[in-house]
Amino acid sequence: MSMVFDTHKLIEQLIKGGMSKEAAETVIYGIDEAVKNNAATKTDLQQVESNLLHEITEIKSDIGWIKRAFFVVGVAVTVAALKYIFAA
Repeated sequence: MSMVFDTHKLIEQLIKGGMSKEAAETVIYGIDEAVKNNAATKTDLQQVESNLLHEITEIKSDIGWIKRAFFVVGVAVTVAALKYIFAA
């Protein structure tokens, strides 16, 4: 759903402000088309938010795995170092 506004009322306001009818219609119809074709709706934004939250959750999960992998490698290196030191 796109943003809705009363184009007729806006055209009348521009005419009252001194703009010609043709110029007012051109401006308002141009704005109306731009809004209809380019404006994000609340539903669009909610979908983007949902997608971003899903991606953030996946990244957090990946970071968790990376932390665990570094911990395991750190422990393995420490054990190997200790074996080397005390084996000599």
